[in-house]
Amino acid sequence: ISEPWNLSDRPITLNKIFREIASELEFCALASSEGLILKDDGIHFTAESQRIFGKRYYDAYKSIQIKP
Repeated sequence: ISEPWNLSDRPITLNKIFREIASELEFCALASSEGLILKDDGIHFTAESQRIFGKRYYDAYKSIQIKP
């Protein structure tokens, strides 16, 4: 995590809030960014990590679809 982001317990607090929101909304899912690599700017993901994140988002999206 880049230095500007890694301020006190901000990531832990925000992730807890995101999980609480997702648990209360029927059609809401989360995609983890764990293990993904940031570019040198410390903000953006590398191209490979963006592709992995996209797959995770798609898997999360599929998990909340209404089944016929």
